[in-house]
Amino acid sequence: MFSTADLSADGRYGSAAYPNAVAIADDGTVAGGIDGSSEPDIYLYEPGNSSAFREYELGTNLESAGLA
Repeated sequence: MFSTADLSADGRYGSAAYPNAVAIADDGTVAGGIDGSSEPDIYLYEPGNSSAFREYELGTNLESAGLA
């Protein structure tokens, strides 16, 4: 993640390979998505926490920008 003020590094959120989507809620919750065939496709993170508090497997691949 990067700061919108100056594009400096502003944390990391771990998932699996092939990330292809991200969305940030008004409360700061981060949703990250991957194009994964055998891993969860969507990972949810609380603000400032790099460990996902919830993961979802879609049963199909998440399209690019699929969390927009």
